[in-house]
Amino acid sequence: MMVVWKFLNLWDKNKTGQRDLPHALNQKIVEFLIAIPNIFDEDTRKSLIYSAGIDKQLRNQLRTAGTPTQFSQLLVSNLSKYGRLEDGRLALVAILNSAAQQVGSDKRNYCESLIREIQSTVNL
Repeated sequence: MMVVWKFLNLWDKNKTGQRDLPHALNQKIVEFLIAIPNIFDEDTRKSLIYSAGIDKQLRNQLRTAGTPTQFSQLLVSNLSKYGRLEDGRLALVAILNSAAQQVGSDKRNYCESLIREIQSTVNL
């Protein structure tokens, strides 16, 4: 019974009823995003968001100001709370797919492993 309880509680529900990412996974995603070349530049951040093809409603809620850490933490939080885009993709996965195009093959492989981890967590 304990295994089932832990399995079902990998994500904690937030106030809106959505599930928050496990802290360790959240931190890995933020660290990956911070490592994107030129992420300190607002134009790079805007390009990342636009190239992901996310819903206009969500895109209008995202802010590109602040330090790379602040930007990345807010981005991950907002995307994970938003959930699925109108086209069925997870918003967070859409951004990570976009980010994967801006890094080298070693970081792209790591990004793909993060995406798999998100998808396996969501598909519980």
